[in-house]
Amino acid sequence: MNSVKEDLAYIIENGHFVIRDGEQQFKLLTKIDYGSFGIVCRGVNQVTGQPVAAKLENAITDASIDPKLLFREAQAYRRLQGGPAIPRVFGFYQNFLTCNVLVMELLGHNLELIFGASRRTFTTKTVLIIAEQMINALEFIHNHNIIHRDLKPENIVMSPRSDISKLYLIDFGFAEEYKHPYTKEHIPYLVDQNFVGTLDYASVNAHHFKQLSRRDDMESLGYILFYFLFGKLPWSGFEDEDWQQLHKTIGKMKENIDFVKLARLKPCEFSNYLKLCKRLSFTEVPEYSFYRSMFRNVHTLLHHKDDGHFDWHGMY
Repeated sequence: MNSVKEDLAYIIENGHFVIRDGEQQFKLLTKIDYGSFGIVCRGVNQVTGQPVAAKLENAITDASIDPKLLFREAQAYRRLQGGPAIPRVFGFYQNFLTCNVLVMELLGHNLELIFGASRRTFTTKTVLIIAEQMINALEFIHNHNIIHRDLKPENIVMSPRSDISKLYLIDFGFAEEYKHPYTKEHIPYLVDQNFVGTLDYASVNAHHFKQLSRRDDMESLGYILFYFLFGKLPWSGFEDEDWQQLHKTIGKMKENIDFVKLARLKPCEFSNYLKLCKRLSFTEVPEYSFYRSMFRNVHTLLHHKDDGHFDWHGMY
């Protein structure tokens, strides 16, 4: 971690970071986490008493960090406000004490943390609920001409209260419009693009450095679902000092998934979902309704109680 992050953390921990914006006043209280862009803090709206979270990045950053990540995330949230799984944003402040600051509602734990605390085991029922809520979220996001491009368990978080069966999708720093804002034409198919995403959950197209589209968000969700079903992915934990070789190895494994074997181990709807997503063309609209109906059928076949409760209901 660098000195800029440490200095920010010191200022916050000593109660000196207050943002005043009209009738709103936010005081940042404690550091929650460090990120590649800066730090995440817990705070409070001093007018309403509502807890908030704030993401801070150094406004004058080094060349290795994209200075537009937080701005891009703020823009995406503004477009998506009110949608399923989208957290409420209270403000984005540029060049505040040399920082860019995004203030939003304080949410609960992310699914990677919950999964680890659950001995890396989720019931099929919980994975099905995750699937439906994330399909709903992606459909909404895609209908607003945005693709997320970095789906992973750490970016799916629960409500502040674990007795509320609602998930949120966060971290839109790598989000991108896939249609021209005025002509509404789909972005062109390109190759030799920069890799975007997280190795374990990135689509095969990402591994081939291709332009991403809606299909890639859906494919990434498929890997997340299998991760929760099995406790790990076939390539989980792979390490190699040569990132390019690791990238190539994992991409090849994703290309050669044995869907027949997967269908024997878990409800076949999960492998069918991933297979369908991998067959989508670059501009094709995913069949969100069909995917939802597939997973709802599994609920019925397994006689799940229709209460919407996750495994961790009431535990946090």
